[in-house]
Amino acid sequence: MSPDRYRTLTLLEVTGDAPVTAVARRPATLLQSLVSEGLVTTREGPNPIIGGTRMMMSITDAGLAALAEHRN
Repeated sequence: MSPDRYRTLTLLEVTGDAPVTAVARRPATLLQSLVSEGLVTTREGPNPIIGGTRMMMSITDAGLAALAEHRN
C-alpha cells in the first residue's frame, strides 16, 4: 500500500467523516481509485462554516479491512 493511500485511509479511520478538501494535497486519481475500489465512500454533508453542503468522505468496512491487512 502506498504511503498516500495509507495516510488517507488512516485519516478517515481516526476522524470518521472528513471533507474531501481534507485530503486535497493528494492526487485526484488516488481518491478516485479509493472510491472505485470501495475503500472510501463520498456523500454530501452539511457545511457548518458557510452553510449549504460539501462533499464528505468515509472509510468503508473494506477500507478498514485493507488497513488491517496492511498492518499485519
